[in-house]
Amino acid sequence: MTQRRLLAMFAVQARRPIRPERLADDLQMSPGSLRTSVSRLRKLLGAEVLQTDAVGYRLDTDVDSELFYQVLTRPADTDRLAQLEEALGFWRGPAIEEFAEEPWARAESARLNELHAAAVEEHAAQLLTFGRWPDAIAAMERHVADHPLRDRPRGLLMQALAGSGRQAEALAVYRTHRAYLDTEVGTEPSAEVRDIGRRIAEGGDGSALITRAPAARATLSSDLPRYRSSLIGRDDDLVVLAAHVQTARLLTLSGVGGVGKSRLAVALAHREKQSGRATWFVELAALHDAAGIVSAIAHAVGSGATDDAVVLARYLSERSGLLVIDNCEHVLDAVADVIDAISASCPGIAIVATSREFLALEGEQIFQVRPLDPMGAGADLLLTRAHAAGASIESVEREVAEEICARLDGLPLAIEIAATRAGTLGLRALLASLEDRFTLLAAGQRRGIARQQTIGKAIDWSYQLLTPDKQRLFRRLAIFSGGFELDAAADVAERLGYAGREVPLLVSALVSRSMVDVNLRPAVTRYRILEPLRAFALEALADAEETDEVAGAHAAWIGGLTDISMEVYYSRGCHEVAVRLERELDNLRGALDPAHVRGDGDLTRQLCGAPTCILLLSHPQLAGAVIRLDPLLARTDERRSAVASSYGSRAISTLSGDDMNRSLAVYGDCDPTGRLGARQLVHSGYLMVSAGDADGALALLREAIADPAAPPETVDYMVTIAIFAACAVSRRDLLDPSWVSRARVAAEHSDVPATRLLARRVLASALATTDPAESREWTRRALDDHEALPLLERRISIATWSVLWDSESPALAAQRMRELLVEHIAGGHGDDQTVLVACAALLARYGHSCADDVIATLAKTAGAGRLAISLPDVASHAARGTPLTSEALRRRLLSGLGDLAA
Repeated sequence: MTQRRLLAMFAVQARRPIRPERLADDLQMSPGSLRTSVSRLRKLLGAEVLQTDAVGYRLDTDVDSELFYQVLTRPADTDRLAQLEEALGFWRGPAIEEFAEEPWARAESARLNELHAAAVEEHAAQLLTFGRWPDAIAAMERHVADHPLRDRPRGLLMQALAGSGRQAEALAVYRTHRAYLDTEVGTEPSAEVRDIGRRIAEGGDGSALITRAPAARATLSSDLPRYRSSLIGRDDDLVVLAAHVQTARLLTLSGVGGVGKSRLAVALAHREKQSGRATWFVELAALHDAAGIVSAIAHAVGSGATDDAVVLARYLSERSGLLVIDNCEHVLDAVADVIDAISASCPGIAIVATSREFLALEGEQIFQVRPLDPMGAGADLLLTRAHAAGASIESVEREVAEEICARLDGLPLAIEIAATRAGTLGLRALLASLEDRFTLLAAGQRRGIARQQTIGKAIDWSYQLLTPDKQRLFRRLAIFSGGFELDAAADVAERLGYAGREVPLLVSALVSRSMVDVNLRPAVTRYRILEPLRAFALEALADAEETDEVAGAHAAWIGGLTDISMEVYYSRGCHEVAVRLERELDNLRGALDPAHVRGDGDLTRQLCGAPTCILLLSHPQLAGAVIRLDPLLARTDERRSAVASSYGSRAISTLSGDDMNRSLAVYGDCDPTGRLGARQLVHSGYLMVSAGDADGALALLREAIADPAAPPETVDYMVTIAIFAACAVSRRDLLDPSWVSRARVAAEHSDVPATRLLARRVLASALATTDPAESREWTRRALDDHEALPLLERRISIATWSVLWDSESPALAAQRMRELLVEHIAGGHGDDQTVLVACAALLARYGHSCADDVIATLAKTAGAGRLAISLPDVASHAARGTPLTSEALRRRLLSGLGDLAA
């Protein structure tokens, strides 16, 4: 089942990379289980089909659903019937049927099934134009049985029956359909189907109905807005929306201001109009009451002047078509009443509304318009518009464009306005200027709706529509950098005087108004204010003179997470908080700076607790911010372990002897006996990666293990690290038999996920040659352990598997190391010497052609100590190679490991 589910998810995203963390979240798998499943699936499909790149995994092969879509949507052939038959030939049954109700598949399954239903109906309509009545009847009888609520198949079946001279049966189909709708959903057939029934009852035949209906519909459309520039990055959204509006009576396009709701709705209207459907467009931006709304709709649909919703609904009740109502949020209650009246009595009218807040009407379907992918369509939009604005763009500036779009959170309006500035500044200067976003983006287009001419005006429009209590919480939530979870928002809000029960309701209201974005993951729900909105909110916070108070509450919340004694460094609770802190890296950084600026010693002690030390071991980019706090801590305070860990983390990452000496000096002050074990852990890691001194590293770990004053949890963890270190350098002769015995107990009974899982994995590695059967059992049990780990333990975990499978399966070992390198690059740790050296050793051991250049590069920055453990001839490799730039080094490593993995 797991393999089928994984393959189905790859098929849904065929030829597009999927990040491992998204797969793990959507499939509710641990990273380790995911890697194992992907590896097994790759063996079945082949490495050329299931590929890995710097972004993630990608299924690089044709998928029937994608072929179906490509043929169906390509420019219309002269023989549309043949084109439809070719497309339908790729259909193998309900889309993703086995997993259609799972969250990751639900939308795609609905989209594909809707496309298929529409294609079947269009195919039947084509059959009717050629007088192929029996074929159309057979197709529609099956289709009607599968889709009893759809109107169009009934109409097509009625036409086909009438065309073949079976008018009585056609009318029976109509009566059955009308009775079914009345009983099941309390509605009646659409105006179009009623018209078909009337014409058949009057003696008409199918061919007459087919030729008259489209022409009659086409004359009813109103003028639609037209844009001079092309719509970029919304092709998939348009396909989904086109499928929705075939059946939905009310569809609301919702999203933050500037995300492109209006543009997308207009594109949809043009698409529907070209297909022969009546379309009307109504702009509400300048209106403020129900009478004006009814009058505007009446003018658009040609009903004659009226401000009476009942009169308007009576006129539309005999018509069918698509009514697009744009910009509803500022008159939400009034427009909801008008739409409700039309929807209740006009079954032939489909309504598409755009609003930053949905209408909350019965039967409403919500389509959340998302920002563009900064690495994909967002960058495409920026480059296209910047070129049109006169910018001279070099081919290598794609990454600059992607960074600009990431800073703007993929918001199309912000990107469009930024592109106009690129014409005078250039992309690099534009990126450098983005710190002051609202000044830079203040000058937008000269024309268009005033509130959409600059990003600031667009956001202010939404902000002014909020009630005062929602405005206040919105600007205060902007203090969170990188997002927040509901408990964090409640904690900060309560410190500012809110009642606990208020916060979830207010956050939910801000989400519904598209002011706050929500990411509903299986394990955790996180909220985020998009960066352009956050910049606006921070300005509003300063204008309200609330910044210091809110920043203090935010820092106190983070301090509450991190304020855990070093005594419980290796406890379950401490590691769980460390995992949480990895989601809060930006928020932690945001609290460290105020502590330094204010010279707040109490806050500094809170922030330098044990979870922060764990975090620092794998996130050296935080080291500088923690080191700055050192003067605020007493010389012998155990909380200075965070400062020592900062120096040590930086030393291991950059192989800096000076930083390592500083780390040991601080540990000597705050933990002179080494009882807590952190000093031995950091120092042994440095010895392993800088000088390749396995004996020295294991001696330090042996000291920690033998210390009678050390907490038992510390000893358990150190045992697993000692076994890992001995196996990692192929020195099983240094293993103490008592370590293996203790690791067995920890692997069975430790309640610390990091200790338990690492113990299982190192046992699998340590026993691989002496007891293969027990090794396989620990491998199985390790793969079944799915608890979340801090990044340091995730690194060690992958490295453990690489050692275990190095001799048995170099391809699997290379795949594990490649996954680790991809994770490091994505997390901004692409220059981590520890990982780079391990990757280089693996490539050299199996004779890959890029090894010499890689080792020549690393020998200049990392020394040859760690490499020399596995590669006695490291000097000759370096002599034959040519040093590379950092970027070229990472590309070579990814490519080389990919070759070995294949």
